[in-house]
Amino acid sequence: MTRDIEWSHSVTVSVAVPYGWRAFSIPFSEVERFKLDQIGMAAQLLDMPREDYVRWVEQEGSVQCMATIAWQRRNTENVVV
Repeated sequence: MTRDIEWSHSVTVSVAVPYGWRAFSIPFSEVERFKLDQIGMAAQLLDMPREDYVRWVEQEGSVQCMATIAWQRRNTENVVV
């Protein structure tokens, strides 16, 4: 007798966030992409540009200014509250 294995259509992955990790469910078809580019995929899952995600994690979640300055670039200064 053979038994059919039922494969899950999604996988749970953990990505770095300030002060810990956050779990996301991704389609099984995206696992290889996640393994190749965890930072890029984490940024996409958190809906932010890659460089903003990296800076956010490095600065432990400090609030950043969202104003657009010259040359259509985003201001990256931290906000002091």
